[in-house]
Amino acid sequence: MNQETTLIFVICYSIFVILIYKFLKFKTKIKNMEIIDATCTDKTLRTTYQKNIRMYFYSYKYNEEDFQTSDSTRLNIPGFNPQINKVFKIYIDPKNPQNCVTPLEIYYSKIYIITAVILLFLPFLLII
Repeated sequence: MNQETTLIFVICYSIFVILIYKFLKFKTKIKNMEIIDATCTDKTLRTTYQKNIRMYFYSYKYNEEDFQTSDSTRLNIPGFNPQINKVFKIYIDPKNPQNCVTPLEIYYSKIYIITAVILLFLPFLLII
């Protein structure tokens, strides 16, 4: 193996390990949580001086009580565009229902695992 090939393997597998760590951290976070339905109630674009912030608001009901949570991101993420009145799955802590995992975090975890799988096989495809 030459230096370029070794460098490609090291970079890809280093990023692979980081992404797998983030995914496993997410899985341990949701291990003791319950999955429920949440409805997107509003989406806004907050414009500031140098950046745009996209905010998504969700409401959910747990034990006959209404709760609300929100997501915010600076980037327009492909594949994640919640529409108003669309139902999403979220994870909540049964002991503290205000503590929840939002749909954006769930989407990020899916992106982490897909990217990690791609990075696992990418060095072998580049060698061929």
